[in-house]
Amino acid sequence: MTDLLCRPKVEIEVGAISECIQDRPVMVTGAGGSIGSELCVQIARFDPSLLVLVDHDESALYELHERLQNMAFSRYALCPTNILQHKKLERLFQKYWPRLVFHAAAYKHVPLMELHPDEAVLNNIEGTMLVAEMAGRFKVERFVNISTDKAVEPENVLGATKRAGELIVARLAAKYPDTLFASVRFGNVLGSQGSVVPVFRSQIESGGPVVITHPEVTRYFMLIEEAVQLVLQAAILLGEPTPDESRNASLFVLEMGEPVPIVDLAQKMIEFYWKEDSRSLGVEFSGLRPGEKLEEQLTWDYEETLPTRHPMVKRVLVKADVNPERLAPRDFENQLSRLVSLAHEHPPAEVVLRALEQCIPGYRSRSRNEMPQEDSVLFTLRS
Repeated sequence: MTDLLCRPKVEIEVGAISECIQDRPVMVTGAGGSIGSELCVQIARFDPSLLVLVDHDESALYELHERLQNMAFSRYALCPTNILQHKKLERLFQKYWPRLVFHAAAYKHVPLMELHPDEAVLNNIEGTMLVAEMAGRFKVERFVNISTDKAVEPENVLGATKRAGELIVARLAAKYPDTLFASVRFGNVLGSQGSVVPVFRSQIESGGPVVITHPEVTRYFMLIEEAVQLVLQAAILLGEPTPDESRNASLFVLEMGEPVPIVDLAQKMIEFYWKEDSRSLGVEFSGLRPGEKLEEQLTWDYEETLPTRHPMVKRVLVKADVNPERLAPRDFENQLSRLVSLAHEHPPAEVVLRALEQCIPGYRSRSRNEMPQEDSVLFTLRS
């Protein structure tokens, strides 16, 4: 997959990361997922005193257990836990007292979350609130929230709920000064569960056709290994001073290079995996699915990026003259509380979408006027 992006190898500050992690207990939520499991593997190499692995999927946790065993790393606790279980989460913090927390637990599938926005609100918003608040209460040294470029000018439930997560983390940074809070925003990860690369490969190996949503769609891509390396790099940049200490600095964005046309990615994969003439393999366009955009952005128009000491990690600041209500409504916490309470009642999707729109300025659901009549959708690929 490295050949698909044609980028130089990522270099990180190994010594500084080791100093941050070594002999400390580290918690990873969503530990069984693509990003979470890679985080655990890379963190294990820096010799933490304990890895606390939190995921509601016990099968994914067991696979991670075997992966860590193969590395001869044994200092970990498997915690098959739903992050929405407040009391259980609190007991984990009390028992293991993590000093670093990486929050990777999230629902990430765009079309599916358009159908079930109540579940996205509970997992991506309430879950982030609970884990981040617990990190502040227990005076965790560093809390890192995994975000996405879909949080910028969101047109889907996934992006809107992840944007809410960024705002929650930013506000808790002010509430709990003993903990360094940050979100790290980046684009698609090649090879992750449900992503475009394994779907394309399966379609190619079965003889096609390769199904692409739209001929003009582009996405930012990064290898999973380098994305996680840079998340760890961002974690140690948290304590760096900023030019203007009065401005919020709890958000980082990874340097993703140029956006990749999905058509070009498909063509490279056909050339790599298809042993016959590439012209003999069909390509079909299925149309954008609910909530999907032609292209993503890494920052809002009211944000600016500043360099850090690492060339591939940039600090994101809100421009000085921006009205705060462009970021969030004045009563954001109350709106969020009402939204979460509403989601617990599991009303029709359009009711949740309307409430989510009120919480996130700039978000207008395209799905609300196109709600499918059945709780099912045809999935082709995530682009």
